[in-house]
Amino acid sequence: MILSVQRITENHWLNMRDDWNRLVEKGGANPLFMSHEWLVAWWETYRLITKGQLTILICTDSKNELVGALPIYFSPARRRGIPIVAATFLGNIWRRNGAFISEHQEILALADQRKEIILELLTDLHKHYRWHELVLPFYQISSTDSTFLDTISKTGALLRLTELNTSYSISLAVGFEAYKRRLTYNTRRRMFTYRKRLKLAGTIEILDHNPPVSSYWISEINTLMKGRWGRNVLNDLDVIFLTKLSNSSENIKVITKTIALEGQPLSSSLDIRVRKSQFNLLLAFDESLSTKTSPGLVHLGYLIESAANVLIDKYDLLVGPGKQTSYKESICDIKNPVCTLQIIRSPWLKAMYRIWDILFRRQTIIKKENEL
Repeated sequence: MILSVQRITENHWLNMRDDWNRLVEKGGANPLFMSHEWLVAWWETYRLITKGQLTILICTDSKNELVGALPIYFSPARRRGIPIVAATFLGNIWRRNGAFISEHQEILALADQRKEIILELLTDLHKHYRWHELVLPFYQISSTDSTFLDTISKTGALLRLTELNTSYSISLAVGFEAYKRRLTYNTRRRMFTYRKRLKLAGTIEILDHNPPVSSYWISEINTLMKGRWGRNVLNDLDVIFLTKLSNSSENIKVITKTIALEGQPLSSSLDIRVRKSQFNLLLAFDESLSTKTSPGLVHLGYLIESAANVLIDKYDLLVGPGKQTSYKESICDIKNPVCTLQIIRSPWLKAMYRIWDILFRRQTIIKKENEL
């Protein structure tokens, strides 16, 4: 099959939502973080702080149908004080705060032609664009197949595994009761039996906010987060982003929920539902209230039960452990490795990082042209 790669304009990309989301579904990519709605809202909100130039490469077949895509932006950056041009996967600002994080990212491609499509996209990126490094944060390790690594290797680039994380999720395909039975007695007690104990502490209200991104909920979750982490979690741009996403299409449902004890917010959350998946992006609770319960786990129990009731197949808790305990280990049955790939092709930058990795014993994968 004949494949061709081209760079499309921003307007073209903005008007191809159906084709893009169809490719996401057919390629088995993440239905939220790789969706057209998420990426467009992210770029429109945070483009100024990226200082980047949007570059959308698409791959089409002989029938001019979309079969692959690589969404990135080029931006000026500094590595050890030296100016470079960085290509970064759309949806993240690497190692900088100020924007929502996109996880489970990957190069979009039809599943049955994945190797050929990735090869075409990366070859085009290498041949026709000037950049010193390509950064793919929160990349699904399962999708870094041999062709992907082979293509990088043939360019003579240095591939660094700069971060390694675990992503956690829950399978609800067989129903809520089956999920509860999989839990240990102690975990089930803390998530569900403690609801009775919470009700004994006072009047409990469970609130679903409408509209979901309301000023009341924003103030509420920022207050809870500040008490737990010492800072607000949502800035003005984050609110704009969530509002855009909430209004983007019927495919995306933003859900904000609060549990209040005697009229005082005890816990609050942000979930996003798309197709048969639901993602928990934020969860905060008041640690100062003595309820003799685990308010975060109780809140999660309500969220998971609510998702199962509308036939959600997968509840995703994303990357990272808890603040004090690795609670996700005990409540999740699906664990996937996620990494950040840093691909360096500038000779002097490769030399600098090799020295850095040797001196500081940083984890690295070095692949030369003939090593794979």
